Amino acid sequence: MLNAAGYADYGLEPPWSQGQWVHLYTGRSGTLRDRVLRHLTANINISNVRETLLALHDHSDALTATGVPVEDRPNLEVGLTRWLARQCRVGFLRTSDAEELERHILRSTASPLNISGRKRQGFTGHLDGIRRSAAFKRASSPAPTFS
Repeated sequence: MLNAAGYADYGLEPPWSQGQWVHLYTGRSGTLRDRVLRHLTANINISNVRETLLALHDHSDALTATGVPVEDRPNLEVGLTRWLARQCRVGFLRTSDAEELERHILRSTASPLNISGRKRQGFTGHLDGIRRSAAFKRASSPAPTFS
């Protein structure tokens, strides 16, 4: 996915990886369960990660480049939710200062899909431009629910 998005063109340090899993995004929350569910199952109106992923897919078919197609092309939000269910793993670390830990991680490691709090240059600028020029509109349908 990062190759399809042009990450390698910027000569950046590769993100953390563990086997086949690659660290793409760093976030923090006081209510981890709610925030993770928003990223995994909500819509782009309340999840910047979802917006970035769909913009990358719109730009270069980056999600399909992972070998797992995004289904339901007419409803990309549903397709993205299914894609995330198969492709995403969430790690967390409990800390007394989540804001400082997030800043430290973003300063010291590659976290390619993070845009907020970073200079809009290099890959971050490229990613920001992809998001701004994405052809899809903001999601108007409600987030899917799962039982």
